[in-house]
Amino acid sequence: MAYVAVKGGEAAIQNAEALLRAQRRGPEAVPELTLVQIQTQMRLAVDRVMAEGSLYDPDLAALAIKQSWGDLVEAIFLLRAYRTTLPRFYYSQPLDTSQMRPQRRISAIFKDVPGGQTLGPTFDYVHRLLDFTLAADDNRFVAPQADSAAATGPLPSAINALAQEELVRSHRPAEPAPPDLDELAHLDSAAPFDLTRQPLTTPADRDARLQNLARADEGFLLAMAYSTQRGYGKNHPFAGDVRMGEVEVVICPEELGFEVAIADITVTEVQMVNQFKGSKTAPPQFTQGYGLTLGYNERKAMAMALVDRSLQAKELDEPIDGPAQNEEFVLYHSDNVEAQGFVQHLKLPHYIDFQAELNMVRKLRAESEPPTKSQTAIEGAVKAVSRSADHGLSKANQSSIQLLAGLGVAGDAHAGATVQHRSRVAQNPTQPNLRQVHLIQAELFDQLKAAGFEIAPGAMGENITTHGLDLLALPVKTRLHIGESAIVEVAGLRNPCQQLDGLQPGLMAAVLDRDEQGQLVRKAGVMGIVVASGEVLPGDRIQVELPPEPHQPLDRV
Repeated sequence: MAYVAVKGGEAAIQNAEALLRAQRRGPEAVPELTLVQIQTQMRLAVDRVMAEGSLYDPDLAALAIKQSWGDLVEAIFLLRAYRTTLPRFYYSQPLDTSQMRPQRRISAIFKDVPGGQTLGPTFDYVHRLLDFTLAADDNRFVAPQADSAAATGPLPSAINALAQEELVRSHRPAEPAPPDLDELAHLDSAAPFDLTRQPLTTPADRDARLQNLARADEGFLLAMAYSTQRGYGKNHPFAGDVRMGEVEVVICPEELGFEVAIADITVTEVQMVNQFKGSKTAPPQFTQGYGLTLGYNERKAMAMALVDRSLQAKELDEPIDGPAQNEEFVLYHSDNVEAQGFVQHLKLPHYIDFQAELNMVRKLRAESEPPTKSQTAIEGAVKAVSRSADHGLSKANQSSIQLLAGLGVAGDAHAGATVQHRSRVAQNPTQPNLRQVHLIQAELFDQLKAAGFEIAPGAMGENITTHGLDLLALPVKTRLHIGESAIVEVAGLRNPCQQLDGLQPGLMAAVLDRDEQGQLVRKAGVMGIVVASGEVLPGDRIQVELPPEPHQPLDRV
């Protein structure tokens, strides 16, 4: 989108930025918030910014939260923007979440699961009452000691038991063998979809959908997931495996030829289980939804898994009757960076667009009110429409033309906010374009035919050929309402030029005359400006709206 530049606002913009910085800092008597405080005491906010900003860096996420004044969507935007500046060195190997060192792990489908259940830090069992003791500045809390007898080692999924009985639709082997690099390299000839480098299109494969959902807005996903529980999708889920903890990030540099662990990161993984009654191609079984996010984002990961399952409706031959099952709707509206940008751009200048709407409303209001003295029943019609991208005299007839407010005829050489006719450009190229649209009455052609000239519509360079209207008798600022929505305001007379004689010798003299007082009469039509956009076709009705009196007669422009 492009916007008209607003001059004179630079100082105001700088003052607005200074005010933002000052209010964000707050009173100097209050200690400034540090990044360590944000990172350690607002961990869930930091984790959300990392997840939806697609960058695992707690320090930068904390900085983005501080810079955004606590606006998490703005912080996500800042982190996402910074991410685009970073070089890409390697693709990591798939995360092996079966080797997670869990801080939290639960299952709602089995009480006893391999590796056990660990509640970890959670709001699930606390009262939703304000704790006023937190208002003090010296709170000290002691974390309970971890169970030294807790199981260590592999942490298999709780739904593996279902997979072993072939009761769950699987997207990958339940217990993969230790990865072989050569085998992984040839497992799939197509590289995984990369949302950061490829544009999203629909229909999308599941890898593209999951990437989109992983950085989608938590609130949007939560609403979509909730809608499936209220009947818009009819999927009854169970939380099969919910875990949060640290996993290794592993790369395999080509120059080394072996795997290297480069980091431990915190992730949240959720596998939801849904009942499936079967179809023509699949037996009754359970299906899965999958969610994985950076950091501790359990609600987001659960919502992601529910929406992932809903988006499998087409693959499972299920009826698509809920918004969460509509792939295009979900994927194209889930990104809060795109969404907030488009919504907030409405605050930027839309002066020309609004003026067009304003003119339209005024026109509709005028049509619905009784005629005034400034309005008459004068009407005509469009006989032909023409345009040319070149600065020659004649213009080719068209099936329709598009008038653009403040510019003229789309695709015509004389369209523009400033003068385009070469004679006027030579005088002053910055003067406003009062010759955006050229109109000629077809009755002139009848007069010329009687004088021996055969002239077709468009030959004399007009954009709109009319009939039934005495254009030359209209006063300045007369508005011509043409077709459904276009409005042209008459600016003045066309001044005939020597080019007409190139069309037919003597034509220029034929379109000039003298009145009874000896004044020169120019009969080659009128010029106007477009005040409301719209399509114009041959046969369109033309309604004349006269300006308030006193009227100013036309003169050349």
